[in-house]
Amino acid sequence: MKYCPACGNTNPDDARFCESCGASQPAIGPQGAVYQTPSAGAPGPRRTSYRPLLIIVAVVAAAYFGYSMFLKPMSVSAYEDRVDELWDDISHAQGDLYDALEPFYYPDEDYDREIDARDWDEAATDARAALKEIKSGAKKLKGLRPPDTYDREHADIAAGCSHLTGEYATNVEDVLKRAEGRDYGDVSDMISEYYDGSDNRAMTDMYDGLGTVLDWEGE
Repeated sequence: MKYCPACGNTNPDDARFCESCGASQPAIGPQGAVYQTPSAGAPGPRRTSYRPLLIIVAVVAAAYFGYSMFLKPMSVSAYEDRVDELWDDISHAQGDLYDALEPFYYPDEDYDREIDARDWDEAATDARAALKEIKSGAKKLKGLRPPDTYDREHADIAAGCSHLTGEYATNVEDVLKRAEGRDYGDVSDMISEYYDGSDNRAMTDMYDGLGTVLDWEGE
């Protein structure tokens, strides 16, 4: 005999349905083992899903990568080396800019003579290429992630970089646009105004910050 799992009624061992409630009855196998026949549509064994765990791992990994690449401060030595490299690039580009404009700042020609268009086009092309390098280097320098040791110095350096990519670059472009078709005297005065405007507080503070980071006094 076996008991109905639904109502508890006693049923014969070979009964497929309960004589009392009509519920399906488990089969009795050898040694009296009871086997529950799964009903149609009954869910199978649950499968463990690892998808939520994988998503969490991916998010944590992405967050760590982002922090390491864009937020984590650089080490002192790495910061010093990168500042030295970028400032060297900026300084060389400033030298190229000076070389491009110098013949018109201290001309061998009569100051009242109009500048030859071909000479100025060549100089302006070189000057713009140098200015592009200055702006590129300044943006990279400003974007460095300084260690706590150099927080204050980097703030001064960043302010100077903003000047180089802003007012400084605007003044250079203004000279290059206004000088075309002018005489040597006029262009020399324009360049002189540009040099005067490039020496301001932001640049002074920048040089102080660079001097500390690159230990200019110790060299």
